[in-house]
Amino acid sequence: MSVPVAKSEADYLRPLFAGDRITVQVTPTRLGEERFALDFELVKAHPVTKRVARVRTEHVCISVAKRERHALSPDLARWVDAG
Repeated sequence: MSVPVAKSEADYLRPLFAGDRITVQVTPTRLGEERFALDFELVKAHPVTKRVARVRTEHVCISVAKRERHALSPDLARWVDAG
């Protein structure tokens, strides 16, 4: 099984510079039997805590051999559904 990115979008809210420390929160969401999204929130922690970006990627699971959509694997489905 392969899990390519089918769609992505990003909102850049504030600049980041080399050496900035950030935290990234990832939240998975089920979109269907073969699809899910990952929402990322990037937060800069110093000197003041501020959200610097929001990113969303949408993924479609496919069978590598057949190049057809494939249901999420049980492990991936558990992780996404626990989101």
